[in-house]
Amino acid sequence: MKKFIPLIAVISIVLSSCGAYNGAIVSMPTIRQQGEWHLEGAVSPWPFVEVAPPFGHVSAAVGLTDHVAVAANADAARLYAQIMGGAYFPVNEKFVWEVYGGAGLGHGINDSEGWVSKKEDYVDYKVGFVQADCGWRNLTGFLHIDVSLGLKTGLLFYDREMLDDASDEYRYLYSSGKNMVFSPMVEVRFGWEHVKFNLKAAKSLMFGIAGSEVLEMAPVDVGVGVDVFLPMRKKRK
Repeated sequence: MKKFIPLIAVISIVLSSCGAYNGAIVSMPTIRQQGEWHLEGAVSPWPFVEVAPPFGHVSAAVGLTDHVAVAANADAARLYAQIMGGAYFPVNEKFVWEVYGGAGLGHGINDSEGWVSKKEDYVDYKVGFVQADCGWRNLTGFLHIDVSLGLKTGLLFYDREMLDDASDEYRYLYSSGKNMVFSPMVEVRFGWEHVKFNLKAAKSLMFGIAGSEVLEMAPVDVGVGVDVFLPMRKKRK
């Protein structure tokens, strides 16, 4: 039983988590050529996101040329949306590198309740970022397994309003600032060649700049869903 205690502790922390910033789970398109579309839908199962029902994110990406792609994401559960564009570089039929630049908008809520007070923390934020990722597509003939790894880093600007009712006195506290954000990501897909299930996870690390407060966030962000790869155009002879 003792060997399961660390695992139980980790699960307990994750299941009780909430945070003002929850923009970690985004797509890693792994586009391979012009004309290919990658559509994705995923949810972050309750209680990872404290809303009911557990709405999730949708994303779409397309290869505009043999090396240029664009993508967009919208996430109802985390109240977050982003767009990005960049370049992709296929190495062979299975492996591809990608580099994107983009911007996102979000709104976060972080509630905490103690014995004598309740705090409600509301944050509006904007983020500019660079995302680099790589992926292996259809590594196996059985289940057509994909594996993607990525790192998203950027600068986040926030405006924050906190309601504190300690000692029966309602106080509104306002602040603004900026944080550096680093989000390593991993995703595994499996299923058929053009329709696959996905499992994904990401962790956000934040650092305050010029004395700014560091926003609270979930220890880890997870998602499960479905991917669709629409047929590519036929290769030129």
